[in-house]
Amino acid sequence: MADNAGKEAPKSDPSDMKEEGTEDTDDLAQQFDGVAESLKGVTKNWSELKAAEGIVAAMFSGVLITVASIYTRLAGDQGMPAIHAIFMNELMAAIVYLPIPFLLGAPITGNTWTTVIMLVILGVGRMIAFICFFVSVLYIPPANSFVIRHGIIPLLTASMEVVFLRVAPSVAEWVGIGLSIIGVVLTASGRSWLKEDEELYLNILGNMLAVISAFGLAGLIIMTRYLLKTLPIWTLLFYIKLIGIMVALPLLFLDPPFTSGMNYDLSYYLVAQGFLYTVGIGIMFHSLTLENASTVALVKNISILVAFVLERYVLHIIPTIMELLGAILVIGSTTVVAIVLWFKKWKEQRNR
Repeated sequence: MADNAGKEAPKSDPSDMKEEGTEDTDDLAQQFDGVAESLKGVTKNWSELKAAEGIVAAMFSGVLITVASIYTRLAGDQGMPAIHAIFMNELMAAIVYLPIPFLLGAPITGNTWTTVIMLVILGVGRMIAFICFFVSVLYIPPANSFVIRHGIIPLLTASMEVVFLRVAPSVAEWVGIGLSIIGVVLTASGRSWLKEDEELYLNILGNMLAVISAFGLAGLIIMTRYLLKTLPIWTLLFYIKLIGIMVALPLLFLDPPFTSGMNYDLSYYLVAQGFLYTVGIGIMFHSLTLENASTVALVKNISILVAFVLERYVLHIIPTIMELLGAILVIGSTTVVAIVLWFKKWKEQRNR
C-alpha cells in the first residue's frame, strides 16, 4: 500500500491527446461530409423529379377529364340531358373551389379592371368550350372528340403563345403539332362514311362542336397562363367556377326536361363525373403554373389512349382503322415531345 502510494501516476503525453482529438475530429468531419453528399444526392434527385412535375400533372389532368367524359356519356345513355350533366360538374367544382380563396386569404378581385374583364372572358369562354366538348361526346365517340380537340389545340396554343406570350415552341413541339394535325384529319374522316342521313348529320355536328371546343380551350390555356403570372391559382378557379354556375343555370331551362327519373347507376355516373372533373381542372391549372401553354396542350393528348380503351371496353364502341391511325399519330407525337422536353429540363437541372 505504501509502495503504491509513493509511486506517481504516469503523466499523459499532450501530443498523444492531440492526435486522438484530431482523429475524432477527422472522423466527425468525414461523417458530416457523407451526410452532406447524401443530402446533395437526394436534392439532385428531387430536382430531377420536379423537372417532370408539370408534364406529369398535365397528363394526369387529361386522364381524369377523359374518364369524366365517359361517365357523361353513360349518364346521357341513361336519359340525362347534356346541360344537366354539365351543370352537375360545375356545381360540384363550385362547391370545392369557391370557398378556398376566403379560407386561404387569396384575393377575389383582379389587380385592374382589365384583369377583371379578362377573368370574365376566361370564365365565359371556358364554359362555352366545355359545353361544346361534353355535348360532342354524345354525338360522336368520345375518343374522336379527344383526338379532334387535343390534336388541334397544340397548333392554336403555339400560335397564340408566339403572338401574346412571345414564347416560341421548340422544334420537337412543332413536329408533334404536325403529326397531331394529320391524326385529327384521319380521325374526323374515319367514321363519316359509315353514317347515313341523320347519323351523318350528328357525326358532322359532333366533329364541329369538338373543333369549337378546341378553339375555346386553346384560348383558355393561353389566357390562364398569362393571368397566373400576376394572380393566385385560387383566384382564377374562383372566377371560372362562379361564372360557370351563372352560365349553366339559365341553360338548364333550354335543355329538354329530365323525365327518366334517378336511379343508382345514374347517381353514381353523375357523382363520379363531377368528382373527376373537379380534380382534373385543378391539376390542369397547376400544370399551367409549371409548363408553357403549348407543352401542356400537347402532353394532354395522352388522354386519347385512355379514351379509346374506355370507349372499347366500357361503351363497347369499336374504332375504325382510320381512327386508330389518327390516334397513333397523336399519341406518338405526345410521347416523343414529352420525353424530349423532360430530358431537356433534366439536363438543365443536372448542369446547375
